[in-house]
Amino acid sequence: AEDLLNDGACTSKSITKQVNRGAQLIDRMRKSSPLTFVAHVPDVVDSSPNPDSVIEASQNASQVHDCISKLTKTQRAVIRLAFFDNMTYEEIALVEDIPIGTVKSRIFHAKKAIMHCLGANYNN
Repeated sequence: AEDLLNDGACTSKSITKQVNRGAQLIDRMRKSSPLTFVAHVPDVVDSSPNPDSVIEASQNASQVHDCISKLTKTQRAVIRLAFFDNMTYEEIALVEDIPIGTVKSRIFHAKKAIMHCLGANYNN
């Protein structure tokens, strides 16, 4: 800013002119949409989660993702397809080219491992 002032590019007159234009724009905006007041404010329940809940959920999600990353590659694949891609056992069996019983077994053992991992995280 100092260089511009020294070069003469900005004079106090031009700065004042810009500030006045800005003030005029703000005044026009205020006049075109004046504030309105209501006699009665409706009772609306704030359904947004409180900050502590958001932080806790974020930490829980982080722990779940950490536990999922510790699964075997085959367990991670079926968990991702079942719970993140919302696929059925049949669809997972087709995608992974494995029997439905194997899909169910992998999901069962993966969930068991995740619960064990989460239990270990909560006990620490």
